[in-house]
Amino acid sequence: MQVIRKIEKRGAHELARRQLQKCGEIFRYAIACGKAVRDPSADIKEALKPQEKGHFAAIDTKELPAFIHAIDRNDARLYRNTQNALRLIMLTFVRTSELINARWEEIDFEAKEWVIPAERMKMGKEHVVPLSRQSIDILEDQKMIAGKWQLVFPS
Repeated sequence: MQVIRKIEKRGAHELARRQLQKCGEIFRYAIACGKAVRDPSADIKEALKPQEKGHFAAIDTKELPAFIHAIDRNDARLYRNTQNALRLIMLTFVRTSELINARWEEIDFEAKEWVIPAERMKMGKEHVVPLSRQSIDILEDQKMIAGKWQLVFPS
């Protein structure tokens, strides 16, 4: 509880919730291995401060050029993988889950299309994302980084 409260005091309520969830996974594994007899994280769950629902942070359109330049300059010292993901999501407007679960087999470099299967789409229908020249360039760069994995953004 002390560890979770420390995270909450920083204002990172979602992170606190996820860390408690991870603790539960660890305890359940320990139970399965005979190293523990119960999962105390379940008792703490109700003690977490409720998170205020609101809108996700957004960048104003006037701030977008500075944001793109910051990615290019790599002010935040991001991995190239992350830079590519940020650039591609801005060009394609796909949901984060669609991007992080993208597979190389869905990308058609010749047709310049990314076909997202229906089972991964919110509406349950296949979605074709046209890929601009810039998107193709990003994907070709990403292929050099992660081409040996099934996922375009494996980490």
